[in-house]
Amino acid sequence: MKKLTSLILLLNSIVIISSVANAQAPQSIPYQAVARDSIGNPIANQNISLRFSVHDATANGTVVYRETHNATTNPLGLFTVNIGNGTIISGTFTTIDWGGGSKFMQVEMDATGGTSYVDMGAQQMLSVPYALNAANGNWTKSGNDIYKSNSGNVGIGTSTPNANLHVVGNIKMNDGNEGIGKILKSDSNGLASWGMLSGADILTTQPNALSLSCPVVAGSVGTGSGPNALVVSGNYLYIACSAMIKCR
Repeated sequence: MKKLTSLILLLNSIVIISSVANAQAPQSIPYQAVARDSIGNPIANQNISLRFSVHDATANGTVVYRETHNATTNPLGLFTVNIGNGTIISGTFTTIDWGGGSKFMQVEMDATGGTSYVDMGAQQMLSVPYALNAANGNWTKSGNDIYKSNSGNVGIGTSTPNANLHVVGNIKMNDGNEGIGKILKSDSNGLASWGMLSGADILTTQPNALSLSCPVVAGSVGTGSGPNALVVSGNYLYIACSAMIKCR
């Protein structure tokens, strides 16, 4: 009589993959199980062969990936393989669209180590393996920093960003200096912080040294050879000189 085998699953699949945390995450799924014979005894210290097939949508759906493994059980019948690192029969593991609908993993085994595989059934892949799909995000970790490594744009509130960072909606920035009436000011390196518009920000002794971006222009007055903007900031009134006139 042909001996039947059963496969008792201990650990279906564990995938610890986050492209935000680590762009070098391994493209494989650890699989651990116990091989038993038809009466439930462990198949101990024996070479076995396995075939894994990933089906799309249903347990009998299209096979999008298939590979084989050779493994050796321990005295308890336990064995471990990494799905994705076997001998490829068809498909490409790294291009499986884990986010494109349900996926089912079929397991087949030959307890003698040959190729006469016995079907052990198919099981739907649950949420953890779908973390493989995150690897398409192109985020890379460097120390305590993360950055986007592709050449595209990042959109928040929009699916069609047209700048490096495109935000549709409000932006909140807290640096400890925020407050009513304050403006976002930049230093020479482009580092921004909240602050009040001061006289030093508006008046300068060097022509072309100042570029006002957000004052309230109340009107113009004639001084010297040309009109100059009359600027209101809080409780103060300033005369912002033209590029050709120095103010004191």
